[in-house]
Amino acid sequence: MSQKYKNYIQSLKPSKLSSVDYHEDMSGIERFVSEDFPLHVAVHKIKERADVPQKYVELHQHDVLEINIILGSDDKPLKYNIQLGDENYTVQSPAIIRIPANLSHSANLIIGSGTFISIVMTKDYHAFSEDK
Repeated sequence: MSQKYKNYIQSLKPSKLSSVDYHEDMSGIERFVSEDFPLHVAVHKIKERADVPQKYVELHQHDVLEINIILGSDDKPLKYNIQLGDENYTVQSPAIIRIPANLSHSANLIIGSGTFISIVMTKDYHAFSEDK
């Protein structure tokens, strides 16, 4: 059997949250990425915690569109604080967020368990603050 589409299937590998600018590691969040995928896709597996820090992702922006998908587990919805510009939103799963290029944003867990997916429309992740 031919395997001409084999490269369309990518494995995800563990990667520290702190490996991307403006993010800090947090126990209870496992991050997975593909090194060879043509977009920056990060899948975050979230286990419920009682002591979530106020903020572990700082306000930042990208020069391309970003999409976030929030999916809770069957028994516990996932709740995030999503900051877009100077506005804060409490978002509960299931939800999808569109973040236009150059809009300052952050996503910080409030409570729950499930999966948070971040898709940045470029292979090479690059983030910067409003000051650039």
